[in-house]
Amino acid sequence: MKAWSSSTTPMKSSSASAISKQIARSWLAFVALGVLLAAASPAASDALLKRSFYLPSQPLAEAIAAWAVQSGLQYVWAIEPMTLGRAPEVIGEFTPTEALGRVLEGSRLTYSFVDARTVAIESKSERKRPKSSREGPLRRPLLVGRGNGKNEFVERITVTGTHIRGASPIGPSPRTMDEVEIRQSGYTTTEQILQALPQLARGAGGESADVRMSGAAGASNNITFGTGANVRGLGARATLTLVNGHRVAPSGKGAITDMSLIPLDTIERVEVFADGASALYGADAIAGVVNFILKQDFKGSESHLRYGFTAPSGRAELSGSHTFGTKWERGSLLAIASYLNQSRLSADERSRTSNVTSPETIYPSNEHLALHLAGRHQVEESVTIKADIQQAHVERFAVGSLMPGRLEFPLRIDRTDASAGVHYEGIQGWDIALNGHLSREDTDFSFFYFPPGASTEDIGRSEVQHLRQAQWSTGASATGTVGSLPAGAIRLALGAEHRSESYIRALRKPLAARQDVARSVDSAYLDLRLPLIGTTNRIGGGDVSVSLAGRYDAYSDVGSNFNPKFGVSWMPTSGLEVRGSYSHSFRPPTTGFELMSTARDTDALVSIYSFKSVDGRENVPVAFLTGPRALRPERARHWTAGMTLRPVSMQGWRFDATYYAIAYTKRIVRPPLDANALSNPDLQSFIKRYASAAELQTSLTRETGGRLVYVDKTGPGPKFEGGAFGLNPQDLAQYLFDARLANSAVVHTSGIDIGVHYFKEVGAGEIDLMLEANYIHALKMVLAPGARSMDLVGTTGNPAGPKLRASGAYNGERWSAVLAMNFIDEYTNTYAGVDSRVDPYATVDAQISYTFAKAGGRAVDDVTVSLSITNLFNEPPPYLAGSTATRGANYDTANADALGRLIAIDVVKRW
Repeated sequence: MKAWSSSTTPMKSSSASAISKQIARSWLAFVALGVLLAAASPAASDALLKRSFYLPSQPLAEAIAAWAVQSGLQYVWAIEPMTLGRAPEVIGEFTPTEALGRVLEGSRLTYSFVDARTVAIESKSERKRPKSSREGPLRRPLLVGRGNGKNEFVERITVTGTHIRGASPIGPSPRTMDEVEIRQSGYTTTEQILQALPQLARGAGGESADVRMSGAAGASNNITFGTGANVRGLGARATLTLVNGHRVAPSGKGAITDMSLIPLDTIERVEVFADGASALYGADAIAGVVNFILKQDFKGSESHLRYGFTAPSGRAELSGSHTFGTKWERGSLLAIASYLNQSRLSADERSRTSNVTSPETIYPSNEHLALHLAGRHQVEESVTIKADIQQAHVERFAVGSLMPGRLEFPLRIDRTDASAGVHYEGIQGWDIALNGHLSREDTDFSFFYFPPGASTEDIGRSEVQHLRQAQWSTGASATGTVGSLPAGAIRLALGAEHRSESYIRALRKPLAARQDVARSVDSAYLDLRLPLIGTTNRIGGGDVSVSLAGRYDAYSDVGSNFNPKFGVSWMPTSGLEVRGSYSHSFRPPTTGFELMSTARDTDALVSIYSFKSVDGRENVPVAFLTGPRALRPERARHWTAGMTLRPVSMQGWRFDATYYAIAYTKRIVRPPLDANALSNPDLQSFIKRYASAAELQTSLTRETGGRLVYVDKTGPGPKFEGGAFGLNPQDLAQYLFDARLANSAVVHTSGIDIGVHYFKEVGAGEIDLMLEANYIHALKMVLAPGARSMDLVGTTGNPAGPKLRASGAYNGERWSAVLAMNFIDEYTNTYAGVDSRVDPYATVDAQISYTFAKAGGRAVDDVTVSLSITNLFNEPPPYLAGSTATRGANYDTANADALGRLIAIDVVKRW
């Protein structure tokens, strides 16, 4: 198969705007470039001819890339560059294979031909490694050079954090979890896998499945009980979630991309890039990017069955999948069907939630049916087409209490994601791609209110609505080498894209109503890699490379943005890299409730509340304003500095450390409803006192265009029914609390990521040890101008500070075993009125597996059986006292969960 990569570039159709015209010209330029490159493509017979090679001594990864450029051949390899050392000098007339042999001389690498123009490069020891349960990438970041196979597919990989294929980002490297690591974790769902990583917070923004137990600001928008990726604890809205490098439709009210809708068995690997990335991917990549790479190639059939249950009881789960794949000389086809059924966990089934008013759900029941199809075909020597589609149907159910009475939450979600593309390979590694993506999520969300003892719902207090969130995108991209410097080749990636987004909310009960918003985005980006200092022009010690990236985004509603990124890498020796990066990022209002909140044709709501007076001696009426207001994009600046060390004297060891700092401004927030707001210094910028009630009402009418509704919140009835201030309390209110969404908050966060990894082959097996830790030094937030700076790190509902995961794995020919420990340090409970200590939280996960050998016709041939236990010692979440902000639940959903010990048996059969 032709080499292929999942492009991160959505595409664009023409429009009347100037940027669209520029994009159209770019498309023509790409096509013209492709024609020129195709015309200049070398013949396969060139591989047998001698030619001049100039390959000075340099890092082996760069030497291989330079060899490919000078030979005109293609290669594929799966070794991290820093593990390779340096290549010897190769200068003179050689055949390509002679030159490559000299480049690899003395290294631990070898090569073989996939076809007449493609060389596969691998470690000599890789052939001895135990194979994973499925054909797939090795347990390390996969970097691929130029590949082109006829009899075997050679996938071209673009690593998250750069658009340049075959390169890793300059700056922090993405944390990659492949299929082997995912299966050995013992976890059932995608969100469990991600939340275990120290770089990701659990549900600090309310983006977790146990949302009913959360007091976080985002909980009210997470109506689908979904889970969003939350890098650095800045909330899911500050993390960009991708599937195969492209965006997918958000969930709920547009606040998160629900990663729980992605079945584990469809994932080939997950890449977490914890760095600002708007210069590469556009909006939302403030804290980082999480990219789910789905499986593309498989030959044969595989069935997977899993049954799990909690002990103590409360929740059971059953999951299964079947994978079928086939390959032919120029193509492949893959199909995966998966099913997951999890029962509901109630609050009265766990000690930390036993005093929550019953009935109440911790985790909803969850039934998930999904289908993943992927195919590709090499039409010609240099042209490959590729397409994939994912379809998911989910039904969830939860119950809740509402005094007096109860609530029921039936929920149905249907998500469709599809992409297609054409990929062209020209001379010397230049690749051109045209891609299109479509994503849509339909949600039927309901809550039904049942009065005490009633069997039918109260229609007036129940609600039924349908949400549709969709986006489509088109784009063109090109990547290759544009020249060379004395230190090496200059590599470039550029692209242009168009994206359209829409959000529709149709209310069906108790009243029929419809709201919709839409936007379009035109974008262009550039990603450049420059080797500045190498062997031939070295002044001091070491090699130096820099990366420059920039992206221009033109929005139909909030204007345009340009975001740059700069990275630098210094390698004084082959085992040490010192690196840093600086970038700008942004996030516009989400195409959902935030963008809806800017619609001027929406009525404003003025609720009259009873607040304490400034001196605290009496209660006064306050007009609490919610409704539409123009919002601007959020902005961020991101700095990182770090190092990676692989000591020559300590074979198999790798040490990583990265410091980061983020300045996050113009953050969109809604001020809290606080009865003491008039005397609270942090809320004064939201409060204004008028000389009279008439002046306040005149100001409101002018601000809202007269589209406003008054509601009395001080009495027993919903509207002016004799509350605390009489029949017309608005005629007494002189204070206005502007509680509309506003670009008012500033957040500064900094911390350090630490990683230690050790890998060693032992006989026919391997030992893999890993320690990962994240320490958030500060998470300081200023709610609005004039407010105090509050350090949120280590407080309830926010990241606790130090978080780590340590794991050890042994993989043999038949047996494998994994033991992992997760740890969160102690922090402060700020929900109890008086600050108190929350204990540290540590859990242990374990798994043991055995694979039966093929013995000819036995039912257990090529079967792997695994026993997994997560939270082995059934450690309950740390006790949280006085947690009125969490419905009375005595645990913090941002840092722990109440599921308890989960025991599961997995059976995988390869046919």
